[in-house]
Amino acid sequence: MIDPRGEEYSPATITSRLSMRNFMDDLRGAGVETGGSAPYGPKDKKAFASTFDRLLTKALRRAQTPSE
Repeated sequence: MIDPRGEEYSPATITSRLSMRNFMDDLRGAGVETGGSAPYGPKDKKAFASTFDRLLTKALRRAQTPSE
């Protein structure tokens, strides 16, 4: 999976990302203003497209490789 800003989710990173999400939710629940994320821009769009292309190419190569 890829987030809208081009960062890839993987089994190795999902736990830390969920922990940060829950931590920020706790802060907001306590009344702390966390600021939110920066506006989505061309750099984010390019990062998403690049990550998507890389993962798609990897998947297509895997699909074309004959099974043994």
